[in-house]
Amino acid sequence: ELSELMTNKQGLDTAGFGWLRLYAMALVFPAGCFNVTPKYYSGNFIFIKNINTGEVLPLALRGVYHSSGAVLGAAGFTDEEGSFEAIFRENEEEFYGHPAIESYVSREALSFKKIEWRAVLREGDGVVGIHIPRGADLSPESVEKGFKLSMALTKERYPEFNARAIHCFSWMLDPTLADMLGEGSKITKFLSRFSKHPRKSDGSGIFTFVFPVSPDDLSLLPETTSLQRKLKKLYLDGGFIHPFGGIVPEFTD
Repeated sequence: ELSELMTNKQGLDTAGFGWLRLYAMALVFPAGCFNVTPKYYSGNFIFIKNINTGEVLPLALRGVYHSSGAVLGAAGFTDEEGSFEAIFRENEEEFYGHPAIESYVSREALSFKKIEWRAVLREGDGVVGIHIPRGADLSPESVEKGFKLSMALTKERYPEFNARAIHCFSWMLDPTLADMLGEGSKITKFLSRFSKHPRKSDGSGIFTFVFPVSPDDLSLLPETTSLQRKLKKLYLDGGFIHPFGGIVPEFTD
Protein backbone atom coordinates (compact mmCIF):
# COMPACT_ATOMS: atom_id res chain seq x y z
CA GLU A 1 0.00 0.00 0.00
CA LEU A 2 2.74 2.46 0.94
CA SER A 3 4.75 1.63 -2.19
CA GLU A 4 1.66 2.29 -4.33
CA LEU A 5 1.09 5.65 -2.62
CA MET A 6 4.68 6.65 -3.26
CA THR A 7 4.99 5.43 -6.85
CA ASN A 8 1.39 5.37 -8.14
CA LYS A 9 2.10 1.79 -9.25
CA GLN A 10 1.19 -1.57 -7.80
CA GLY A 11 4.15 -3.54 -6.52
CA LEU A 12 7.10 -3.04 -4.19
CA ASP A 13 9.73 -0.34 -4.13
CA THR A 14 13.32 -1.15 -3.11
CA ALA A 15 12.65 -0.65 0.61
CA GLY A 16 9.52 -2.78 0.49
CA PHE A 17 11.34 -5.57 -1.31
CA GLY A 18 14.10 -5.45 1.32
CA TRP A 19 11.55 -5.89 4.08
CA LEU A 20 9.91 -8.79 2.21
CA ARG A 21 13.28 -10.56 2.01
CA LEU A 22 13.74 -10.20 5.78
CA TYR A 23 10.31 -11.69 6.41
CA ALA A 24 11.10 -14.56 4.04
CA MET A 25 14.32 -15.22 5.98
CA ALA A 26 12.41 -15.12 9.32
CA LEU A 27 14.50 -12.16 10.46
CA VAL A 28 11.56 -9.92 11.35
CA PHE A 29 9.02 -10.58 14.06
CA PRO A 30 6.48 -8.49 16.03
CA ALA A 31 7.13 -7.72 19.69
CA GLY A 32 4.49 -5.53 21.28
CA CYS A 33 4.44 -2.16 19.53
CA PHE A 34 7.62 -2.87 17.53
CA ASN A 35 8.84 -4.95 14.65
CA VAL A 36 12.19 -6.50 15.47
CA THR A 37 15.19 -7.42 13.34
CA PRO A 38 18.10 -9.19 15.06
CA LYS A 39 21.30 -7.92 13.42
CA TYR A 40 24.93 -6.99 13.89
CA TYR A 41 25.70 -3.39 14.72
CA SER A 42 27.67 -1.28 12.26
CA GLY A 43 28.21 2.43 12.52
CA ASN A 44 30.56 5.30 13.21
CA PHE A 45 30.14 5.13 16.99
CA ILE A 46 31.07 3.00 19.96
CA PHE A 47 28.77 3.14 23.01
CA ILE A 48 30.29 3.30 26.50
CA LYS A 49 28.51 3.04 29.87
CA ASN A 50 29.40 4.50 33.25
CA ILE A 51 29.75 1.65 35.72
CA ASN A 52 28.45 3.74 38.63
CA THR A 53 25.69 5.89 37.15
CA GLY A 54 24.48 3.83 34.18
CA GLU A 55 24.92 6.78 31.81
CA VAL A 56 25.54 5.71 28.21
CA LEU A 57 27.42 7.85 25.70
CA PRO A 58 28.15 7.31 22.01
CA LEU A 59 31.75 8.14 21.05
CA ALA A 60 32.46 9.00 17.41
CA LEU A 61 34.94 6.64 15.80
CA ARG A 62 35.27 8.68 12.63
CA GLY A 63 33.53 11.32 10.53
CA VAL A 64 33.44 15.07 9.95
CA TYR A 65 30.95 17.12 11.94
CA HIS A 66 29.29 20.51 11.59
CA SER A 67 29.99 23.16 14.21
CA SER A 68 26.63 22.23 15.77
CA GLY A 69 27.68 18.58 16.20
CA ALA A 70 25.47 17.32 13.38
CA VAL A 71 27.05 15.37 10.52
CA LEU A 72 28.60 17.77 8.03
CA GLY A 73 26.80 17.56 4.71
CA ALA A 74 23.41 16.64 6.15
CA ALA A 75 20.58 18.83 4.92
CA GLY A 76 20.76 22.14 6.77
CA PHE A 77 24.33 21.47 7.97
CA THR A 78 26.52 22.18 4.96
CA ASP A 79 28.42 25.23 6.25
CA GLU A 80 32.03 24.06 6.75
CA GLU A 81 33.09 26.94 9.01
CA GLY A 82 33.85 25.56 12.47
CA SER A 83 33.54 21.94 11.35
CA PHE A 84 35.84 19.30 12.87
CA GLU A 85 37.00 15.74 12.25
CA ALA A 86 36.43 13.19 14.98
CA ILE A 87 39.37 11.38 16.53
CA PHE A 88 39.20 8.24 18.63
CA ARG A 89 41.77 6.33 20.65
CA GLU A 90 41.52 3.38 22.99
CA ASN A 91 44.13 1.75 25.19
CA GLU A 92 44.18 -0.34 28.35
CA GLU A 93 43.34 2.65 30.53
CA GLU A 94 40.91 4.85 28.62
CA PHE A 95 38.62 5.67 25.76
CA TYR A 96 39.39 9.03 24.17
CA GLY A 97 37.10 10.71 21.70
CA HIS A 98 34.20 13.03 20.92
CA PRO A 99 31.02 12.06 22.80
CA ALA A 100 27.54 12.72 21.49
CA ILE A 101 26.17 14.83 24.33
CA GLU A 102 22.45 15.61 24.14
CA SER A 103 22.41 13.80 20.76
CA TYR A 104 25.04 15.94 19.00
CA VAL A 105 28.79 15.33 18.77
CA SER A 106 30.93 17.50 21.02
CA ARG A 107 33.73 19.50 19.45
CA GLU A 108 35.92 18.66 22.44
CA ALA A 109 37.51 15.22 22.68
CA LEU A 110 37.39 13.85 26.23
CA SER A 111 39.02 11.04 28.18
CA PHE A 112 36.86 8.31 29.74
CA LYS A 113 38.81 6.11 32.15
CA LYS A 114 38.10 2.40 31.96
CA ILE A 115 37.99 2.19 35.72
CA GLU A 116 34.66 4.06 35.39
CA TRP A 117 33.49 3.31 31.83
CA ARG A 118 33.08 0.11 29.82
CA ALA A 119 32.14 -0.56 26.21
CA VAL A 120 28.61 -1.91 25.82
CA LEU A 121 28.32 -1.84 22.01
CA ARG A 122 30.99 -2.07 19.34
CA GLU A 123 30.92 -2.66 15.60
CA GLY A 124 30.02 -6.29 14.96
CA ASP A 125 28.11 -6.84 18.22
CA GLY A 126 24.62 -8.29 18.02
CA VAL A 127 21.67 -5.98 18.65
CA VAL A 128 17.90 -6.03 18.86
CA GLY A 129 16.99 -3.77 15.96
CA ILE A 130 13.58 -2.22 16.56
CA HIS A 131 11.36 -0.59 13.96
CA ILE A 132 8.22 1.46 14.60
CA PRO A 133 5.26 0.41 12.42
CA ARG A 134 2.83 3.03 11.16
CA GLY A 135 0.23 3.73 13.85
CA ALA A 136 2.20 2.04 16.66
CA ASP A 137 1.11 2.76 20.24
CA LEU A 138 4.03 4.74 21.69
CA SER A 139 2.59 5.28 25.15
CA PRO A 140 5.31 4.81 27.82
CA GLU A 141 3.67 1.59 29.02
CA SER A 142 3.49 0.13 25.53
CA VAL A 143 7.08 1.13 24.75
CA GLU A 144 8.43 -0.40 27.96
CA LYS A 145 6.58 -3.64 27.27
CA GLY A 146 7.89 -3.62 23.70
CA PHE A 147 11.48 -3.12 24.85
CA LYS A 148 11.31 -6.02 27.30
CA LEU A 149 9.58 -8.34 24.84
CA SER A 150 11.95 -7.44 21.99
CA MET A 151 15.02 -8.27 24.06
CA ALA A 152 13.54 -11.44 25.57
CA LEU A 153 12.34 -12.88 22.26
CA THR A 154 15.57 -12.05 20.45
CA LYS A 155 17.66 -13.80 23.10
CA GLU A 156 15.30 -16.79 23.07
CA ARG A 157 14.87 -17.19 19.30
CA TYR A 158 18.18 -15.86 17.97
CA PRO A 159 20.86 -16.68 20.57
CA GLU A 160 23.51 -16.71 17.84
CA PHE A 161 23.38 -12.90 17.72
CA ASN A 162 24.23 -12.60 21.44
CA ALA A 163 22.30 -9.31 21.46
CA ARG A 164 23.91 -6.71 23.71
CA ALA A 165 21.55 -3.75 23.27
CA ILE A 166 18.29 -2.47 21.84
CA HIS A 167 19.16 -0.36 18.80
CA CYS A 168 17.02 1.96 16.71
CA PHE A 169 17.72 4.09 13.65
CA SER A 170 14.82 6.43 12.94
CA TRP A 171 13.68 9.96 12.19
CA MET A 172 11.59 9.56 15.35
CA LEU A 173 14.77 9.96 17.41
CA ASP A 174 15.52 13.47 16.13
CA PRO A 175 15.56 15.75 19.22
CA THR A 176 14.05 18.52 17.10
CA LEU A 177 10.77 16.64 17.53
CA ALA A 178 10.94 17.07 21.30
CA ASP A 179 11.29 20.84 20.93
CA MET A 180 8.43 20.88 18.44
CA LEU A 181 5.99 18.57 20.23
CA GLY A 182 6.73 19.31 23.90
CA GLU A 183 7.53 17.14 26.92
CA GLY A 184 4.07 15.55 27.09
CA SER A 185 4.24 14.06 23.59
CA LYS A 186 4.49 10.27 23.23
CA ILE A 187 7.17 10.72 20.59
CA THR A 188 9.17 12.97 22.95
CA LYS A 189 8.95 10.40 25.74
CA PHE A 190 9.96 7.64 23.32
CA LEU A 191 13.04 9.39 21.91
CA SER A 192 14.14 10.45 25.42
CA ARG A 193 14.69 6.78 26.27
CA PHE A 194 17.67 6.60 23.88
CA SER A 195 21.30 7.62 24.01
CA LYS A 196 21.53 9.07 20.51
CA HIS A 197 23.93 10.27 17.85
CA PRO A 198 23.34 12.09 14.51
CA ARG A 199 23.38 10.48 11.06
CA LYS A 200 23.80 12.05 7.66
CA SER A 201 20.65 12.39 5.57
CA ASP A 202 18.94 14.62 3.06
CA GLY A 203 16.00 15.15 5.41
CA SER A 204 13.49 13.42 3.17
CA GLY A 205 12.75 10.41 5.39
CA ILE A 206 9.55 11.82 6.84
CA PHE A 207 7.94 11.86 3.40
CA THR A 208 7.86 8.07 3.48
CA PHE A 209 6.36 7.81 6.94
CA VAL A 210 4.44 10.99 7.78
CA PHE A 211 3.38 12.16 4.33
CA PRO A 212 2.41 9.73 1.56
CA VAL A 213 4.23 11.71 -1.13
CA SER A 214 7.16 14.10 -1.52
CA PRO A 215 5.81 17.00 -3.61
CA ASP A 216 7.93 19.58 -5.36
CA ASP A 217 5.78 22.24 -3.69
CA LEU A 218 5.92 21.82 0.11
CA SER A 219 2.87 24.06 0.49
CA LEU A 220 0.80 21.20 -0.99
CA LEU A 221 1.65 18.80 1.84
CA PRO A 222 -1.46 17.62 3.74
CA GLU A 223 -2.26 18.94 7.20
CA THR A 224 -4.56 16.18 8.40
CA THR A 225 -2.80 15.60 11.74
CA SER A 226 -1.10 17.86 14.27
CA LEU A 227 2.23 16.21 13.46
CA GLN A 228 1.78 16.88 9.75
CA ARG A 229 0.94 20.52 10.40
CA LYS A 230 4.01 21.06 12.58
CA LEU A 231 6.38 19.24 10.25
CA LYS A 232 5.00 21.10 7.24
CA LYS A 233 5.68 24.42 8.97
CA LEU A 234 9.19 23.28 9.92
CA TYR A 235 10.03 22.41 6.30
CA LEU A 236 8.44 25.55 4.91
CA ASP A 237 10.64 27.51 7.34
CA GLY A 238 13.74 25.74 5.99
CA GLY A 239 14.15 23.11 8.70
CA PHE A 240 14.67 19.36 8.45
CA ILE A 241 14.13 16.17 10.42
CA HIS A 242 17.00 13.67 10.32
CA PRO A 243 17.29 10.05 11.41
CA PHE A 244 19.35 9.45 14.55
CA GLY A 245 20.83 6.21 15.82
CA GLY A 246 20.69 5.16 19.45
CA ILE A 247 20.43 2.50 22.13
CA VAL A 248 18.37 2.25 25.33
CA PRO A 249 20.76 2.50 28.33
CA GLU A 250 18.64 0.29 30.60
CA PHE A 251 18.72 -2.59 28.11
CA THR A 252 22.48 -2.99 27.65
CA ASP A 253 24.37 -6.19 28.39
